Amino acid sequence: MVSIPPKIPGPKPIRAGRISVHPLWADSLGAKCFATLIETPDMRILVDPGASEMQPSYPLTRRQRGRIRHRAVERIRETARTCDTVVITHYHHDHYLAPEEGKRVYLGKQLWIKNPNVWINRSQRNRARRFLESLRDGVVRSRAPESIEPDPDLDIPHPTAGLREAMRRSYGEYQSRRDELLAKGHEWFEGLRRMWTTEPWIPEMADRRTRVRFADGESIGRGGTRLRFSRPLFHGIEYARLGWVIAVAVEYGRSKVLYTSDIQGPTIEDYGSWILREDPDVLILDGPPTYLFGFMVNRINLTRAVRNLVRIVRASSARVILLDHHPARESRYRERLAEVYDEARGMRRRVLTVAEWFDLEPLALTLSEK
Repeated sequence: MVSIPPKIPGPKPIRAGRISVHPLWADSLGAKCFATLIETPDMRILVDPGASEMQPSYPLTRRQRGRIRHRAVERIRETARTCDTVVITHYHHDHYLAPEEGKRVYLGKQLWIKNPNVWINRSQRNRARRFLESLRDGVVRSRAPESIEPDPDLDIPHPTAGLREAMRRSYGEYQSRRDELLAKGHEWFEGLRRMWTTEPWIPEMADRRTRVRFADGESIGRGGTRLRFSRPLFHGIEYARLGWVIAVAVEYGRSKVLYTSDIQGPTIEDYGSWILREDPDVLILDGPPTYLFGFMVNRINLTRAVRNLVRIVRASSARVILLDHHPARESRYRERLAEVYDEARGMRRRVLTVAEWFDLEPLALTLSEK
């Protein structure tokens, strides 16, 4: 009989030297979530403390989906009590809790969050504004102004300028359609650029207990721990309308953990190369949204993601690759990512979901067998 919500065994951290990675919840356990605790001798870092219910097509009732989401939120709240740092990589609800639901997740913490003013789409910008307003009302008693004037001369480079591998690729018969989509994407981007340079910005804020800082491209150190944030990365393919995310690397000594956030695969070849250059000991990777294949994900881009994953499995020295989040929302992900799992078996690499790390079957697979 399937347990709803799944019963997770006691703590089972992934070790990388003196870094411990504690997966809290993920989609393979039945709620949209990739909340993770990363612990070093100097810091306890809670990454993306949010959870959402699975999509209506998921084979559970709405009540059951709500129960699993509630259990994920409880686990996040419990963990947050002992954390000193919170990271939010972007403003989708499966990556952060509203302060009204999780005030204690943020109170007394140092928050490193995706910049809400630039490299962000309209919907996430609005969510970020509501999130920060709620923090100001109930958590951070800041004297900072509610808004500041934007920098009209801000240097905002072309978003595909650094994607040399992806832009060099030939797409055969699909090339003309791809060029058309890139042109439309650039037009969309120019509209966002105008928003970023003309509409009021939200400032960082702090009081004696809680500090809110914008993380994009930043690096901090505490003791022997280094915390590095990537520049903004597309949430999926080039000009993905879902916007941008930031990734986070945690280093202590010669050990490294990399949490990629929602780069959906990676689909973009340059992001795969970046992961290989980082070469972490533990890689926390969101994977392509196979449940959207044939709807919002076409064969070309799914193939790109699979090839990038195969390349990562083959060339990375990561001891553990947690591949979860988007693929685990449906039961056919293993079939659609078969080349990745074949490569992992051949290379004797551990590529597994959070459920499998806890010696459980991914819930979508369990439900499909009923």
